Amino acid sequence: MSRNGALRQQLYKEIEVASVDSFQGREKDYIILSCGIGLLNDRRRLNVPRRLNVSLTRARYGIVILGNPKVQSKQPLWNSLLTHYKEHECLVEGPLNNLKQSMVQFQKPKKASKELSD
Repeated sequence: MSRNGALRQQLYKEIEVASVDSFQGREKDYIILSCGIGLLNDRRRLNVPRRLNVSLTRARYGIVILGNPKVQSKQPLWNSLLTHYKEHECLVEGPLNNLKQSMVQFQKPKKASKELSD
């Protein structure tokens, strides 16, 4: 893997890219959680409360969640989380050098299936 960029070379050694499961029982100072559409539609992944809990609680100081809130909010679990973030003015969009509070409107989420509540 190429380690060329704006960071000092030593910092690249401290960056870890891994799955949610690999962080069970561990923490990092900061977490960047990337949510693709396939990941959100896979009921074995982040739509399961325990798995989302692991994702959100591994960061000691901060977490950045990358995703499409319109897609994510269709799931009841994500709808609650995103609504909370929006109410607390933590839901932002735009280029990193000019983030603005998101004005996205959420639709009512789909009904949770029994499988997702396990």
